Amino acid sequence: MRALALAMLALAATLAPADRLIAAPSGRKVTLGTVKFDSVWEGDGEKCLQSYVSYGLTTSLELSLGGEYVERHNALPTLDVAFTVTDPVVNYVPGIAIGVQDAFDNTYLRRRFYFAVSYDVGLTGRYNGDTPMQLTIGVGTGGHNGAFVGVVIPWTRQFRLLAEHDATRITAGAEFRPADGLWLRMLARDRRAVWGLGWMARL
Repeated sequence: MRALALAMLALAATLAPADRLIAAPSGRKVTLGTVKFDSVWEGDGEKCLQSYVSYGLTTSLELSLGGEYVERHNALPTLDVAFTVTDPVVNYVPGIAIGVQDAFDNTYLRRRFYFAVSYDVGLTGRYNGDTPMQLTIGVGTGGHNGAFVGVVIPWTRQFRLLAEHDATRITAGAEFRPADGLWLRMLARDRRAVWGLGWMARL
């Protein structure tokens, strides 16, 4: 029974869209043959839209193409590259990744090279026992130097709380999953509302 529970946790971790928590990277990647779309809309003040399409090229390498549009400015392209050193195993092995965010040096966070470690903690609650809590810590150097941290706390399989500090800003809120591979996010950043939409599927 314990082996079955661990297998389910590992599967949930594999399917989690956690190569990027919100803006900060994590110690995992989009899995081989999986495509992921995610978009974040900051609608208060100077409006900003960030969108990415990520793909797992190999078991260790992920590419993410995207862009950032800021109100009254041109849309600018961006490229992220992540390489996974180890994949996370719930309660035993952390996920470790190195990579570069915004290789074109166009977005708010600018180009930065990073090292990230993510640890999945198995939970035993009645409603969240099949979904691990995710803890991430890392350090980046480049446009914004410093450490970043993040956490995802599953309330149920469909509802999660998440928060991060990406080395410059704190962003926190909730994520709702109405269907497998689809998620909606309601977040706050510097007292401004931020909305997120994501979708992921295996090809």
